[in-house]
Amino acid sequence: MPHTKRPTPLRDSPFSYTRPAGPRSWMDRVLRRPRADLASRALQHLLSQRDPTRISPSDISGLLLEYDVSGAAARSVLVQMWRQVLEAFLSDDAFSDREIAYLDALREAFALTDEEVQASEREVVHPRYAVALRDALADARLRDDERASLARLAKQLRLPEGVQVELYQRSSRALID
Repeated sequence: MPHTKRPTPLRDSPFSYTRPAGPRSWMDRVLRRPRADLASRALQHLLSQRDPTRISPSDISGLLLEYDVSGAAARSVLVQMWRQVLEAFLSDDAFSDREIAYLDALREAFALTDEEVQASEREVVHPRYAVALRDALADARLRDDERASLARLAKQLRLPEGVQVELYQRSSRALID
């Protein structure tokens, strides 16, 4: 009987294998200095090893505590990692269903709030659509083929209608000014 490996459900990690982060130095431990940089590297290593569906919030909490990162600094590490994953998945200007599933599982593991996710999308996803919109509006007209291209991009980026309208109004105001 041939040995087959069980597939993992979301193994589309944007991270390649990384070396584990080293421990905090003796001086860092004595002076109780948090090491957000090491926590970020350790988190990236964890995500290169396991699917987010197999990572619990307590795993994340333990990792952050190991590097004495807590409070706002811990939230910052998690949000920055979320943005890094968003940027990696947007390298082709589209989100696949598997990437969306990965992001949903990662959001649950990181216990990200709606506000943190929306702020990240405003900083990472929205500018991609805004650049395409600005290029389409460069000649002060929006042709049918440009309109179709923008609609396709918005669908691939999974932008809500309200966000599309807001970005269009902002871009058209900038053009008028």
